[in-house]
Amino acid sequence: MRSRLDRLPVKAAKGVGGAVCFVLFCAVGCSWPDRSGTTRPADAEMTSRADIRQAGDCVEQARSARRAGRPESARSLLEKAVTLAPADGTAHHLLGLVCFELGDLYSAAVHLDLAAKLLNDRFEPCYNLGCVLEGGGQYEQAMRSYERALTRRIDHLESIENLARVRIKAGYRDEETLRLLTRCLDRERRPEWSQWLQQEAARLRGSVGAGHQTVSLSDWGSPAWLGIGAPGKESAK
Repeated sequence: MRSRLDRLPVKAAKGVGGAVCFVLFCAVGCSWPDRSGTTRPADAEMTSRADIRQAGDCVEQARSARRAGRPESARSLLEKAVTLAPADGTAHHLLGLVCFELGDLYSAAVHLDLAAKLLNDRFEPCYNLGCVLEGGGQYEQAMRSYERALTRRIDHLESIENLARVRIKAGYRDEETLRLLTRCLDRERRPEWSQWLQQEAARLRGSVGAGHQTVSLSDWGSPAWLGIGAPGKESAK
């Protein structure tokens, strides 16, 4: 039986990995979670304190490498970190973001999926996994990732908007999609998103269940990406 991630391309489409990833690491509201609690007790018993400390050092060095514009070095350091401390959810999450920046969607999804399981009180890995899956055309899986993000933070605007958008892409032009769009209308302040929400809500009010239409907001990376480990945005929310 094939994995749900098997159909993701190893490399992102040409032109995707640059501008979108810059937003991924620099978006307003990005945060780096407190490292306490990122290793599960069962795994901590199998990982020595020395390995955990070394893994933490690798993560800090990877952050510096990423800030210096050396994502390949950051990836190598983070791969070492997750080898030393396999249950470090923060390391897996940052590794997923770096893999995405390098165009490796499959590895990005694998590590973000692990991070979502390990950091089970954080919504960011679920949201970012949804963005990767949506970018790879895996709309049904992306929907589930955004829904999981909303179980952890019910009012997260970008997750609600992305869920509405990917439902439209997948052909779900129904009352649930309209409900999601309506939830965002009073809160959204970005002009391009406000216009898109209003247009899509108006279309759905007139033709709920009438079939798929082209999504007018086509840039799947346009919402603020939540990059845990963003330079200058390191306090946990």
